[in-house]
Amino acid sequence: EEGRLIEDADLLIAATAISKNLVLWTENRKHFERLTNYGLKLL
Repeated sequence: EEGRLIEDADLLIAATAISKNLVLWTENRKHFERLTNYGLKLL
């Protein structure tokens, strides 16, 4: 969603998962789906 900010906590969680090559398990995929373009893997 263009123009919408991602909260700091969500960015920190996503960045940690990406850097450690982990799969992120979340019940709120909407917050993280935009970050899959950067290597985030969602379960």
